[in-house]
Amino acid sequence: ARTQQGNNNVYCQDNDLSWMSWEWGPAEREMLDWTRRMTRFRRDHPVLRRRKFFQGRPMRGEAARDIIWYGADGREMSEAAWHDPERRTLGMWLAGDALDLAPLDLDPVNANTVLILVNAGEGDIDFRLPAVPAPYHWSLSFDSGRPEQRDGRVQLRGRRLYRVAARSICAFVHPSVRAEETTIMSENA
Repeated sequence: ARTQQGNNNVYCQDNDLSWMSWEWGPAEREMLDWTRRMTRFRRDHPVLRRRKFFQGRPMRGEAARDIIWYGADGREMSEAAWHDPERRTLGMWLAGDALDLAPLDLDPVNANTVLILVNAGEGDIDFRLPAVPAPYHWSLSFDSGRPEQRDGRVQLRGRRLYRVAARSICAFVHPSVRAEETTIMSENA
């Protein structure tokens, strides 16, 4: 919430370009609130603080994968989709029941699964959410295109459409499920 007008050497400027105003208005308070929400989101979801890199393959003999990439159609991305230079959207499923989320001396964490949707395009796009088994649903945690949305106020069943604003990112969460249920969801997507 503070521009330097593209100057990457602003420390040598002794003018309003480098001066910091400590008088905060609504825009600065809104940015602080957003930053606090993003910090809390990362803290509350262990899947975003993993000890190991994602593998994209079954976890230690489990049927579930730690990460799955989705297209806006709600299907797992194909190799061709990865090489499509026109693609501007992607979804990233981060399995909350990954076995390597716990500290070394503790049992595995059964954390929320997180779905992050990214739209780098110039227009809004309808993104089909991946399936989740009943009675679970996706709960919106944040949407940079609609920062006024609060945690949990938008809840959708899997396979529903969610409009992702142009040049924005949003995240949904749902409680982790057993590995075999995750495999079924991926195969049916």
